[in-house]
Amino acid sequence: MTASSSQHPYPAKWIAHGISKGIALGPLAIINQELKLDLTRKFEGESAELARFYSAHASVCSTLKSLIQKSRVEVGPEEAEIFEAHLMMIEDEELLGPIKNSIETEKMIPEMAIRKQFQFQIEVFQAADSDYLRERALDLKDLEGQLLAGLFPGTGSAASVIRSPSIVVAEDLTPSQTLLLDRTKILGIITEKGGPTSHSAIIARTLGIPAVSGLPDAI
Repeated sequence: MTASSSQHPYPAKWIAHGISKGIALGPLAIINQELKLDLTRKFEGESAELARFYSAHASVCSTLKSLIQKSRVEVGPEEAEIFEAHLMMIEDEELLGPIKNSIETEKMIPEMAIRKQFQFQIEVFQAADSDYLRERALDLKDLEGQLLAGLFPGTGSAASVIRSPSIVVAEDLTPSQTLLLDRTKILGIITEKGGPTSHSAIIARTLGIPAVSGLPDAI
């Protein structure tokens, strides 16, 4: 379903996409959990910084393996392939090599090295002509966010802010965030970005969660 100014008294820029069928009514839960990074932090030595990176990487790989199993059981084998692809990406030396090289040779803290490499890759996908390829940039953002969070064990997840049954409002939701949401507390989803072919939209549809995307300034 597409809303236009001729049908509804909303600004023309509000071109919403009903990405998962259904109707939801309830209070809003705003997810706006951008990880605050100190990119000016002092480099503590190659061994220590590499150890932080390897620990974060191992944590992400472990989480993805758990998500693969969870999605197979709760969602389906096709959705599990999303996280299998993520695991392949995060284990790809073409992605990891430049990060490790930045830490070893440029004496760059892992936070900066991860952000530098992922932003380069994300910009390549965002510049693509295909909507499908542009939305794959969200997969990279998902992995980047997991790696950065892995540098700080104990960082709360997006799901932790949902206290009672609510409609989730976010700039966007990554596939892992969508799958990890407590379905007993999620009445619906509204996002500022994303589209019907995004992995998070596919998971929302499979889980039967009403969802709408493309509402600028929803937060």
